[in-house]
Formats: sequence, structure tokens, C-alpha cells
Amino acid sequence: MSVAWENSEAREVTRRAGRVDANPPAGARARVWQTLQQRRAREVDRPARRRLGWAMFAAGAACAATIAFVLVPRSRGTDLTISASAEAATIDLAGDGRVVAGPGTLAHFYRQDGAVTLTVERGSLLAHVKPRKSNAPFVIETPAFRARVVGTVLRVVAHDDASASIAVGHGAVEVTPRGGSPRIVRTGERWPATSQDVPSADEIARMGAADLEGADLASFGAASIARPATPAPAPKPSCASMHGEEAIDCWLAIADGAESTDGAAGVRAESALYQAGWIRMHELHDAAFALGIWERQRSRFPRGVLFDEAQTSIIDALVALHRTRAAEVEIADYLRAHPTGLRSAEMHFVRGTLLAAEDGSCRRAAHELDLALAHPSSPWASRARAARARCR
Repeated sequence: MSVAWENSEAREVTRRAGRVDANPPAGARARVWQTLQQRRAREVDRPARRRLGWAMFAAGAACAATIAFVLVPRSRGTDLTISASAEAATIDLAGDGRVVAGPGTLAHFYRQDGAVTLTVERGSLLAHVKPRKSNAPFVIETPAFRARVVGTVLRVVAHDDASASIAVGHGAVEVTPRGGSPRIVRTGERWPATSQDVPSADEIARMGAADLEGADLASFGAASIARPATPAPAPKPSCASMHGEEAIDCWLAIADGAESTDGAAGVRAESALYQAGWIRMHELHDAAFALGIWERQRSRFPRGVLFDEAQTSIIDALVALHRTRAAEVEIADYLRAHPTGLRSAEMHFVRGTLLAAEDGSCRRAAHELDLALAHPSSPWASRARAARARCR
């Protein structure tokens, strides 16, 4: 499924949100940039389970399991936070290119007046940067270096010890180490030269041939990296590889074991709670239990990166439990906070269907459906049009 956002003024389309296996990875959230926030999306590659906030939107709701997007308006700029916890995920950046965020990645994408700054705090990003104008640079910031990209295929890794690396699979990149002088890193080269960071086969597959521009694993210098003489020990099974109660216990253990609600540990704990609720709701079909988990998440992380996802998931659970009045209160709170936000049109559609069921007529629902259809997107738009047609 691909996610697309469209600004009605600029007509700029960005397909967002990657492919993620249906096995439950850690949750994520999205608020995509202000000028693109009117149209919601279909995801690229495998579904990334991002909560749309309502059971009717199950196809789109698979969209934030691994990757979270956070929209932060900044004058005319757009600010996108990428947080991938359990598996790699693919994100289209429209005219800017396409990235594959590796497991455990936290990065920030900021765009203003055509110029882009991509700050990688931790994890890895395999990126295809489309050719750019000289006055609209694409800059990558890491703890160890600053890279200026014109149009190329590369992979950046930021480690927990503040070291970082870059490997170029196609083209050339100007890399300036912190406190050092600029240097050019070309196809097949890495900086630092001793780095052993190269893309995985899975990341290459997720990026796709069309965006690799002929690059493969060998193009990143993988053949020059010495392989260990003995195989590495098998990794401990992750929560994402588990199912049902076992997976829920695993995610809740991560949340309960977090020493802090801030920083990377906080994001991981918040994501674990979100995912535990997701499995309880959508695999075990226990809306009441899921509601309790998401309410716990929202209470524990009142300013968390997944706050909006928790709220829309709570709406989903309340609707499933036929707690209509409580759902309407949550929808009203969301629309007050985000009157023209990422999912405001969807929330008008949800409220319209609730009002129609409550009234047995379109007396109040018609207006909500009109607001929803001002910015329709899949998969709920066809339902909204059908409901509006019945009102007429």
C-alpha cells in the first residue's frame, strides 16, 4: 500500500509510509508536512501499521507499525520525524526522493523553500536523492559529519556512540567530518574508509530497482568488507516475530522495563505500548483490553511522538465497543487540536457515520460528510461518497 499526501495549492504529491510485514513491529506515527497534509495515503511496499483511528480504515490502519511520522508546522517549512523500531520501512519523499529506514532508526526531515535537511540521530537510512537545483541543497546531518547531496544513492548510519558512516552506491557526495575538511565520496566508497556499514539485502529489495539507479550491494563496497571467520550467534527473537499473547507480553515487558520516558528509551517504551494495543485489538479482537493499553500509553506519554496515534486508536476501540458518546468526545478533541490536520477529514467521516447511526437520518451527518469529502482519500472516501449520496 502507498501513502500519498497532496497539497491542494501546490499539487505536490508524496507517497509516504513504507512497506512493513504484517507481523507486529513497534508502532509509529505520522504528521506529514503542513503543505502536504490534506491527502492521506496508501502505503508503499508492505503495510506499515499506522493507526487511522477507526476500524473501517483497516487497510490504511496497517500503516504505522514500524514507522512514525510527526508533522510540526514551521512557517512555510515541513518537519517530518521518522522513527522505525522493529523493521525496515520505506518512505517516498515525492520530488526529494525515497528512503528506507532501518530498524531502530530515528531521523528528522526538514524542508523549506526547496532545501532539505535530513538529520539522522540513530539507525540507518538508505536513500535515493533525486537530482536537485544548486539553490535547493539536500543536506544530511549526523553526529560525525555533514554531507551535501546533489542526486545519488547512499546509505547513512548513525551509531549509539556518536560515530557515523556513509556509503555511496551511485554518484558522489561531499562529506565534511566534524572539525575536518570536505572530501568527495564516490560510488563504491565509504567514509570512514574503515567502516563496515553497508545495506542489507532486505533494504536493497525495499528500495527497488527503479530507485537504485543500477546500484546493488557490490556498488556500496560490500565485497571489500572482511567477513567474520565464525558465524555470529543467532539473535534473540524479537517481539515483532511473536504473535498473540506472547507478543503482547513481550511488548509490555519492554514498556515496563524502560528506565525513562524521555529520549530513545521513551520512544521505544511508547511504541511498545502502542503495538501491544494493536495486537490486542486487531489480532485478538479484544477492544476493551486494547483501549486500556492505549489509555495507559496516552497517560504515560502525554507529549509522546505517538500521542495522536494513541488518540485515534482509542477512537477505534470506543467505536468497536459502541461507546458512541465517548468516541464523539475524542473526535471533537482531535478536531479542535488539528482542525486541518493529517486525519481531520477522516475524523469528520467517522463523526458523520456516528451521527447518522445515532439520529437515524442525515440531519447532522450531512455536514460532517461534506467536510470529509473536501479532502477524500482511500480507503474511506468511497464509503463517504456513498453515505453522502444516500443523504441526498
